[in-house]
Amino acid sequence: MNRTSNPSVSKLPLIILGTLLLLALLVIAGFTLAQNKATFAEGSPESALQEYVDAVYADDVEGMYDRFSPRLDNACSSTLDDYGTANLSSSRATLAESQVDGDRAIISLTFTDSSFEDPFDDYRYERTYSFELRRDDGDWLITNAEWPWTLRDCADAN
Repeated sequence: MNRTSNPSVSKLPLIILGTLLLLALLVIAGFTLAQNKATFAEGSPESALQEYVDAVYADDVEGMYDRFSPRLDNACSSTLDDYGTANLSSSRATLAESQVDGDRAIISLTFTDSSFEDPFDDYRYERTYSFELRRDDGDWLITNAEWPWTLRDCADAN
């Protein structure tokens, strides 16, 4: 049997469908790129705190220790060794407030957790935590931290 193309069948629907799929991919890529994390001036207390939060999200306890003041390191290292960071990578941190006074800073971050496992569940939990930092030999170090939860008791005890 000799098959020939049917000239009455148009390729226009396929072209339209392909174009729509390409546009959808471009929109998704645009949203993904638009959600880049904020950057702060190098050497600023906000930048130091961002390094700390990045270390927490990566479950990099040593990276967290690098941002601690010696007092906080001594007080909390065993707590982190025992409990870790409780897998906090699903939350998003945003700068809520920053107060810098000379060599001291108090920075508040708002953490947002979302659960979108169910398409009709738009559960969103927000909580703001404060961090105290002190500049020591040019480096901003955390002297008190309310987050992650594993640090609250040891940080407040000192």
